[in-house]
Amino acid sequence: MLQTSSAALVSAGLAPAAALAAPGDPFKVGIVWSYTGGGPASGPELDGAMAAFQKVHGDTVAGRKVVIVRRDDTGVAPETARRAAQELVVQEKVDMIAGLIFTANAMTVGDISNQSKTPVMLVNSVATGLLPKFPYMTRWSFTTLELTDVLGKWAAKNGYKKIYTMYADNQSGVDAHVGFKRAFEGAGGTEVGVSPMPLEATDFSAYIQRAKDTKPDACFIFLLAGGGSAQFLKQYEAAGMQKAGIKILATGDLVSENNLPQMGDPALGIVSAYHYSSVHKSALNRQYQQETNAITHGNPNASFAGCAIWDILTATYKALAAQGGNWDPDKTLAFLKGYKAESPRGPIMIDPATRDIVENIYLRRVEKQNGVLVNAEFATYPMVVSPEK
Repeated sequence: MLQTSSAALVSAGLAPAAALAAPGDPFKVGIVWSYTGGGPASGPELDGAMAAFQKVHGDTVAGRKVVIVRRDDTGVAPETARRAAQELVVQEKVDMIAGLIFTANAMTVGDISNQSKTPVMLVNSVATGLLPKFPYMTRWSFTTLELTDVLGKWAAKNGYKKIYTMYADNQSGVDAHVGFKRAFEGAGGTEVGVSPMPLEATDFSAYIQRAKDTKPDACFIFLLAGGGSAQFLKQYEAAGMQKAGIKILATGDLVSENNLPQMGDPALGIVSAYHYSSVHKSALNRQYQQETNAITHGNPNASFAGCAIWDILTATYKALAAQGGNWDPDKTLAFLKGYKAESPRGPIMIDPATRDIVENIYLRRVEKQNGVLVNAEFATYPMVVSPEK
């Protein structure tokens, strides 16, 4: 395990990037991502979206060539992520870091960011309470509480009286349970039971049976986007839950674009809350989808992670251009606070006070369009600010 004092890190070269870069040097974007341990589609999707972005927008801004340098944090591995970030800052002399699926990893990378004043832009890492600790960090994904606040209130107002909750037992899962229960019961519903499930679980049958025994109107499900969804749904159907009319409500992680092909028709009708859908109707989303899928050949499909890195690169190019090719960490953060743009997902803003994303949250229903399962948006909650725990 890496143990390094702040003073030692500074002496090792963790000085602010702005002090290291010469005007003609390449501008380096460091990527810390779970190329292994984050699901089979994770790395190829991110790389495809970055390649597509540079195909459309080029790889030079204000006279500086933009170079992407990757490191694999191997999944939930905070010390590996810390080492990756330190290598990027000290050895590669990157100007910024982007990526990070898991909050535990983001926290250790945040320590490096604090010491080196390196801006960090989160592609995922959705737990609340993260950003206040790391002043050079911004989030470009969502928070789980955004999704569950919208979904819980909608469920209670649309005829669901009794809900059973099943969630993957990590920080995001805890947030999902807390947020959904608070919103659902606050709007008049009742949670009739709850089952935390180990992250490594592959057999969900016991949890599903417990839910069935309570005779709920629906089940609220939180599973990580990287895996388990197809197996869960297969066992849900085998237990007779759908025949019994027990619907599934979920965050969009369950039915992400790269889960749907494996889930098949049993996914039809699942209602989810999310910040992105591949069939969101906008010209920019069509461009993002077409350009990214042209590179990945649809394996994996362009999805929410690629959308976030597209937005991050858009903001990075604009911030670099605004500084005439210079990259000062404090000026960059000042530029990003209050940043507004049109994204493939719709309008976005970085909250100037919290540095968190403000965006539309959509309610989607799994439908079949042209023979393909998609998350069709049917309601929009505009510019949602993440609630606190």
